Amino acid sequence: MGHTNKKENPVLLPHPEAEPAVSVVIPAFNEERYIRTALESLARQTYRNFEVLIVDNNSTDNTAKIALEYGATVLFEERVGVGFARQRGFLEARGAIIASTDADTTVPPQWLERIMEEFNHDSHLVGFGGLYDLDSGPWTARFSITYIMPYLWHLAKFFDHGWSLPGSNFAVRKTAFLRIGGFNEYLRLGEDADLTLRLGRVGTIKFDRAFRVCTSGRRYHYGVLYAFLFTYLPNAIARAIFKKHKFNKLPPIR
Repeated sequence: MGHTNKKENPVLLPHPEAEPAVSVVIPAFNEERYIRTALESLARQTYRNFEVLIVDNNSTDNTAKIALEYGATVLFEERVGVGFARQRGFLEARGAIIASTDADTTVPPQWLERIMEEFNHDSHLVGFGGLYDLDSGPWTARFSITYIMPYLWHLAKFFDHGWSLPGSNFAVRKTAFLRIGGFNEYLRLGEDADLTLRLGRVGTIKFDRAFRVCTSGRRYHYGVLYAFLFTYLPNAIARAIFKKHKFNKLPPIR
């Protein structure tokens, strides 16, 4: 799927009510290539009472300008790091439910509608999410993420003693988020998994492998084995077995 930053007439985001029911938080660093597509997918949501918060993490391109064109709220976080950016956005969110995705991710039209159904149905639910497919990258990565990743996620649940949810596709109840103190901002990787595992101690986490978004394959530029073996897998093993995080350094663009 191609991405472009040229758009004559952007599909504007809805104007939320005085107190939006849900806030969508997107961390962003130099995302002008992708962010239009992400915002347009949000503008087409069937559920309409929501706000979008773009956390500009020191971008030097047109990320903030594009976000404003679509009617998003732009916050600035000078401390570079996805944990700092997500924390800033979640703390500023006005919605009782906070949804998380990434600037290179598109969500289906019923994404927010499904999220709100889950939280309205279960008052004990504190976190809900699913997985993602890739719209680019090596075919091995796209195949592995779609067909193999779900089994690895179940394996991780066994070792972690709870569900972890990906930052591109999850939502939390804000009261529970505040209760546990939010993200560990200093994690360079796995801040999303760490948060949702801690949330599981205060309420119910629900994972649906069929609930999916579509993200770019840029994280797998060097192939799926490289990404897993040298980035994600070491961190997962350290977290599951040693109860620590391996601080792999990721590029600022996530």
